[in-house]
Amino acid sequence: MNSLRHRLSDSRRHKRFRDKHKVLGLCHDCSRPVLNGMSLCIVHYAKHIVRCRKYKETHREEYALRNAEQRKQALLNHLCYKCLSPLIEDEGKYCFACQSGTHKKGGVLHYATIN
Repeated sequence: MNSLRHRLSDSRRHKRFRDKHKVLGLCHDCSRPVLNGMSLCIVHYAKHIVRCRKYKETHREEYALRNAEQRKQALLNHLCYKCLSPLIEDEGKYCFACQSGTHKKGGVLHYATIN
């Protein structure tokens, strides 16, 4: 029980540390200045990118299967491939908003504004 309390306090302390560094514009791993709009310095951001690429490469088949299933469901239900919002008659595979890049994934707001 006591170790759980310490773990929780450690995580809270680490969150406070990260939040403080974010406000000061410092990397939360090493206290170097961060890149614009990021919470990591150039060194740790590069390491983050490498880790993300490795993960994506090892899970590529899983991504492909999930995307293929999503596209199949979208085609059967006449939904946009990107945001899964319902398509209007004269729209192809993508809604007008996705074609023009005016909204993000979710599509509910786009559909609500058309009707």
